[in-house]
Amino acid sequence: MLFFDAGEVIHAECRSLFGDEAVIHILKNCVENNSGVYKFMYGITSPQRTVLRSATDLMLDAMRRV
Repeated sequence: MLFFDAGEVIHAECRSLFGDEAVIHILKNCVENNSGVYKFMYGITSPQRTVLRSATDLMLDAMRRV
C-alpha cells in the first residue's frame, strides 16, 4: 500500500516492510512481474510518515536494484 498526500508518497507498507524499503520493493515487483492490480482509494490517509526520500530517488534506487 502506498499513501499519498498532495501527490507525495508519505507512507508505504508491503508485507513486513515499511517506508522507503517498501516503496523500492513495490517498484521492483512491478517491473519484474510486469503485472498487478492497482487501485486508488480517495480519502484514505495514514497518520504515519515513513517515506523520507523523494519519489524520484526511490525510483532510481529500485531501477538500480533491478
